[in-house]
Amino acid sequence: MRTEELAEVNATAEFEVAYKHIRDLLASNFVPTIYRRLAMYPDAFALAVEHLGQVVELADSADFVRTAQSAANIPLSGTSLSEGPINSGVTDVIERYRDANPINLLFSISLMGADTRPHRSVMQSPLGPVHSDIEQDIFDSHGAVITPGLWRDLDPWPERQRELWMKTREIAQDGRLVIAREAVMECAAVVFLGSTLEFLPAQIASLLPESALIDFAWFPTGVATMVVEGEWLHNLTDHHPRKETK
Repeated sequence: MRTEELAEVNATAEFEVAYKHIRDLLASNFVPTIYRRLAMYPDAFALAVEHLGQVVELADSADFVRTAQSAANIPLSGTSLSEGPINSGVTDVIERYRDANPINLLFSISLMGADTRPHRSVMQSPLGPVHSDIEQDIFDSHGAVITPGLWRDLDPWPERQRELWMKTREIAQDGRLVIAREAVMECAAVVFLGSTLEFLPAQIASLLPESALIDFAWFPTGVATMVVEGEWLHNLTDHHPRKETK
């Protein structure tokens, strides 16, 4: 497991400026993982950040966030959560990743290419047996490259995290997640086909070592997966009858 990234709290002045630029472009209060990992390779990072503004413009013009969310929707079909209020922190985590990940998907595809596939399957049936360590199970099930930020940021609420994860595991196990993910990827491909946005796989590949390329190959499929999971978790929590308010 490679965990190299430049955390926001460790950013030097130069990277603080770039991170603020990323947050502003994404209208986000955090810098997603793909950017923090790219920051370990300054030349690739600089190229990617310069490119991000064009990706955001494309996403806005195509209304891609809403389109991707719609494509990712999986009906609950009677699925519900256990009784008790949901901490507002849980729903805040879900909503901020739900808004950020569609743009991160377009960004990752523009860097790595529309046909890039991870070296290990991501949330694709059959999943292995449930690991006793929930974080390890999430990591393994998502292709053993990263623990997606949404799940990592749910750590402060371990009981809810586990319940939400087990419900999400079910839609991967029965294949619904992959069907929705392919629909999201198709939407992204349509957006790119109708645009003049430049793809950067050749340039990025020339600036990254082989080990990093293997890891970054995860992101198009991985982020599309998280778009689906974000919608699924949004539906689960939004339909919960006893949601806690702030």
